Amino acid sequence: MKLMLSLANEITQVLCEFRVLFVQQRTWHKAQVMLVGAILCQGKRTVSRVLQVMGLGQEKNYCKYYRMLSRVGWSGLAAAQILLGMIVGFLLGKDTVIIGIDETLERRWGKRIWGLGIYRDSVKSSQKHTVKSSGVRWQVMQVLVSLPWSSRVWGLPFLSVMVPSISTPRGNRIYKSSLDWAITMMRIVNRWLKRHWVCVGDGG
Repeated sequence: MKLMLSLANEITQVLCEFRVLFVQQRTWHKAQVMLVGAILCQGKRTVSRVLQVMGLGQEKNYCKYYRMLSRVGWSGLAAAQILLGMIVGFLLGKDTVIIGIDETLERRWGKRIWGLGIYRDSVKSSQKHTVKSSGVRWQVMQVLVSLPWSSRVWGLPFLSVMVPSISTPRGNRIYKSSLDWAITMMRIVNRWLKRHWVCVGDGG
């Protein structure tokens, strides 16, 4: 069963920027279904939940949507570059680009999850009480922007990198700390922007 998407022109124009990432039309269609479903989804954004939201809960070949995420040769790094360019072009123009970098913990449990570790849970912890949780640690970059309908500064994520725990098997690869990954990400973004920009982060 193939879902026919009917999207507003404004949404279509935004999505078309990412069309170059997908060689085959059917893969591009699946990518749009997954993206729209993830936006509409409430709670955990699993593949099965996204398909249910899009009316594809009875899809017999739902495994092809998993393959679209894991096996199809599209580049998440290239997608991040496109997204960054769109955010800067639409919301900042010639203003100084300020990018925040921070860690976030995705709480996960299971012996087969690669990169899993035990970390301080900043959401559950306080200055006087530390709570540790099992999960995967991500380093996230976000463009800090001021929006006309809000008095607060918003962080719009565009690039994330998993930071595996030090106990994760790496073969011959050298362990990279959060700071090492942050430096790598800054070098990548610097090649993309080719203009003056500022990176901010916390003591971590």
